[in-house]
Amino acid sequence: MNGTIDNQQVTQTEAAWLAGIWDGEGSFGTCYANKNTSKNFGIRISVVNSDATILKKITDILDKADIGYHVQEKGYGAFPGSHKQVWAIRIGKYKQGAMALDLMMPYLSGKLSRAQLLKKFINSRLSRIQKVSRNSDCPYSKEELELLANICDLNGNQRGTSETIRAEIANRGL
Repeated sequence: MNGTIDNQQVTQTEAAWLAGIWDGEGSFGTCYANKNTSKNFGIRISVVNSDATILKKITDILDKADIGYHVQEKGYGAFPGSHKQVWAIRIGKYKQGAMALDLMMPYLSGKLSRAQLLKKFINSRLSRIQKVSRNSDCPYSKEELELLANICDLNGNQRGTSETIRAEIANRGL
């Protein structure tokens, strides 16, 4: 191999560095939204940091890989015990998430299992929503809901999301 991956602009070193940052500071998870009484679940690949140099390098690599993201200023003291200015970089769209996971997964260690489950969920959704006009027109399969619940469990089941997903499985009789 010549030191680059599929995207000829991002080196293996940059991809490995990005994966290391995400392994230590980031997360691979899901989010839950209840819009107009229909339950929607999405992905959230995010990293939070206070170091402008690190944040710039992250966005440079994502830009080189043509991966869309959103930067959110969290402000000073955004987390308990913190007095620093922090920012969050988030990837929330399926195709962008798949690209980010493909870039980082070969180099992940601690969060590899979460990334693998999330990639499986994304692949399932992308293959199924191609057959309808909108994501919300494609009901979640039992396997997709179980993948979401497993990701929540691996992430410590914050805010009861896993129970919400499991209740949705039961409500649908899946």
